[in-house]
Order: sequence, then structure tokens, then C-alpha cells
Amino acid sequence: MASKKRITRLVVNWLDNKFSSQLSRKGFAKRSKENKKRTVGSNSFTNSSDQCISDYWQGLVRVDKEFIGIYNKLYDENSFDPRFITDDIFYCFIDPFYNNTDAAEWLDDKNLYDLMFDDVYHPLTIGRIINGLYLDKNYKTTDLKAIINHCKSFGEVVVKYSVDSEGGKGVQLLDPIKDEEDLTEIIKSSYNSIIQEAIKQHPSVSAIHQSSINTIRVISLLRKGEVHILSMIIRMGRDGKRVDNSSSGGIFCGIDDNGCLKRYAFDLVGNRFERHPSGIVFEGYQIPGTDKIKVIVKEIALRLARFCRLASWDFAIDEKGNPVFIEVNMSYGGLDFHQMTNGPLFKDLTKDVIQEVFADPKKRFMQKHYHI
Repeated sequence: MASKKRITRLVVNWLDNKFSSQLSRKGFAKRSKENKKRTVGSNSFTNSSDQCISDYWQGLVRVDKEFIGIYNKLYDENSFDPRFITDDIFYCFIDPFYNNTDAAEWLDDKNLYDLMFDDVYHPLTIGRIINGLYLDKNYKTTDLKAIINHCKSFGEVVVKYSVDSEGGKGVQLLDPIKDEEDLTEIIKSSYNSIIQEAIKQHPSVSAIHQSSINTIRVISLLRKGEVHILSMIIRMGRDGKRVDNSSSGGIFCGIDDNGCLKRYAFDLVGNRFERHPSGIVFEGYQIPGTDKIKVIVKEIALRLARFCRLASWDFAIDEKGNPVFIEVNMSYGGLDFHQMTNGPLFKDLTKDVIQEVFADPKKRFMQKHYHI
């Protein structure tokens, strides 16, 4: 007869398959933890903070106390908050609860944004490649030569993957006249891509790092008919790179309710910066257009209600201070950016969110027994 431990493992594995492929999500969360531990160290909380975590999470779910200690040490060494969401709970349970990962895989396509968000200001589309077909901005068939000629009407264009473009992958900025040969080859080799006019960003945003478009990321939660703006950060390029993604060497900083940067920015593994290598001091630095972004997100988040309730939105800020919609991440939108810079993601909603996500007893069983 199989042991009790083996039966438990079999049941948990079966549940794991039922709840949206936890293994890859568990691995993602584990790597995130190990990266931060190398920066922060393993001794990340005291006996009093250990008890604080136990008291807060009692009756909710089992939590990785070390992970909560790491986030506290990164965010604010002088105070302690037990409400931080651990990466394993976020990626294995919260994200798939609020988002339909399968639907997101098909709908998270930049070539669909002109249809889904046609009334939102976004970069002008010049051409598209969809499943190898050349289309114009109106989804009419065209050819490579026509797209190249149209590109020449613009000073600089962006060619980027319309799907699977995490971390700035596949983003190319080119001068269509000087770089015509390279532009032609890039478009010819593309299968699912979009060609757009390059954004001219606001001087105060450009001053942080001129070589990249420094984008604002907002995470929103649609819950009980209300859109909550949970956190807002700015992502900045570094060392002359053209993209701002942290996975490509960029850094990120929290934005407060008044649109000002917070004291510290971070890189992906938790190294802390009080100023950008370009010289800009972060604390108190004003970012234009943040209030406008909140209004836009609260309006368009409702369009995703059926398949995405926890969304991560990216915006640039144009020369006049207006938000420019770039993309929305409908799954795996990122947690650590927000908690390292702005504190616990859900703040006063934390217990309500956990109780909602884990209302199903099978999820509680799986979470309890399936350790990272």
C-alpha cells in the first residue's frame, strides 16, 4: 500500500495539472527568490518580525517568511510590514485566478491593440506582419516595398514582435532611410511583428535616460466591479541601451500618488540606486501625465473583464505630457517591480484578495503541501 506521503503527493500532482501548470510558475518564483537572496542575504528578518508574519497570515495561507523578510529589507529596512505577497503565491495562485492564461496567450497581441483600444492614444501604426502576411495599419493586404516606402515618411520607426516580446525582446529602432537595408531584412525575417512611428517622449522623462523610451508601468485589479490602481513605477534604460526593461539592464523606481519618484530605484536583483547613472536624483523628481494614466486605465481595464482582471499596463509620456499606450500584460505582469519600490502590492486589500483566491479548499490543500 502506498504511503500516506506518496498518496498526498499524487493528489497534489493531480491538482497541479488542474490548476494551470504550476511547475513553470513555481520555478519562476523560486528563481526570483534566489536572485534577491544573493543581494539581500538570507538573514532577512528578526524574531519579532517572524511573529508579526505569523499573526497576520494565521488562518489565511502558509507563507514563505523568508520571502516576506527579503521584500521588507529591500523596501524599507527601518519598518516591517507582513502584508507583502510572496512570488510563489502570486504566480502560482493569484495571477492564474484573476487571469485566463490561455486566453491571454492569444489576445496579448500588439497587432490587436488598434481594435481593442482604438480610442486610446498610442503610437501610429505603419505596417503589420501577421502570420507572415504584410498588412497596412487598416489590416489591408500590402507588400514589403509599400511598407518600406511608408516608413520613409517618418524620422525613426520601431519594429517589434507583436507577441512573445517580454523583456524588450525583438525591439528594433531604425532610421528608415539610413538603415533601409537593415529595416528591409528585419521586416522580411519577421512573422508576427508591428512597425510603428517612434515616440518622442517628454523632455523631463527623456532627461533621465535619453537613449531609451522610459515607460510607466501600472498594475490594476478589477474586483467587485471596481478598478483599483495598485501600483505605478517607471522603468528606465541604462548605459545607452535603447530599451528600459530590467532584464536588459534597466532600473525601476516607484511613483507616489503625486506623480513624483521615490527615493530609491532598483535593478532586477535588488541593487539600490539613489540617482540614475545619468545624474538625475530620483526622490521628488516629477513625472508628467501620471494622473491621466490612472484615468485611462480605470476606463479600459473593464474591457478585459472576461479574461484579465489583474493587468499590467505600459505607457510612455509624449512631448506634451500625454500618456501613450504601449502594451498590456495579461499574465505574468510582474510583482517584484512594485513591491520593491512601493511596498505590499495589495496593501489593505491583502486579506480580502487571499480569501477570494483561496476560497476553493483544493487550492488551500495544494498550497499547503506543494512547497517551493
